[in-house]
Amino acid sequence: MNYNLYLQLPKTSKLPTLGTLAIDNNTAYFFCGNFLSASLSKPEIIFINPDGIMLKGYEPNGFDSGGREKFKYQEWFCRYATDM
Repeated sequence: MNYNLYLQLPKTSKLPTLGTLAIDNNTAYFFCGNFLSASLSKPEIIFINPDGIMLKGYEPNGFDSGGREKFKYQEWFCRYATDM
C-alpha cells in the first residue's frame, strides 16, 4: 500500500513524499521506490483513522562529539495514497 508522508516537525510547506511504509519492532522505514527516504526509531502509533496513520518516534540527527548517534523527536502522518 502506498502512502503520502507528511513530516510534522518542524512544520514545513514541503510537498509530501509518495512511497511505502514498513515497520518492524524498533524502526519504521519509508521507501520511495527502491530507496530509503526516512527512518524513525522506536515508533509508536498515535492513531489510525480513515485518512491514514500518525506515528511518533525519533529521527537520526547526526553524531555527538563522543561518536554516539543523536536523535530528535519526530511525528509522521502517513496518508493513504488514493491516486495510483
